Amino acid sequence: MLGSRLTLLAERAARSGNESLRGLTVRDYLDLVPFYGSSDDIAERVRADPAIAAGATDFVANFSHAGEFDADDVRARIDVLAGRIGPAIGWRPAERATS
Repeated sequence: MLGSRLTLLAERAARSGNESLRGLTVRDYLDLVPFYGSSDDIAERVRADPAIAAGATDFVANFSHAGEFDADDVRARIDVLAGRIGPAIGWRPAERATS
């Protein structure tokens, strides 16, 4: 699925000032784009990404590598994303609707 969308992703990034994705293979893209490290390291890299800084409205996180993580590991990573990384990049949970 990524392979068929890679050109579109590269064009979208280029419009935001990030020309580095043009012409990459899927493997090169995956090696370049993922964010690794502590929650502070990841937040810093996300804030520095020109495509995100240009006003990205969505952020997709992938925590799994086949067979490496169980549900508890994934839940812990989601907690870090929602509790540390998200707030560090300016995300806040939506207000709950009252009935």
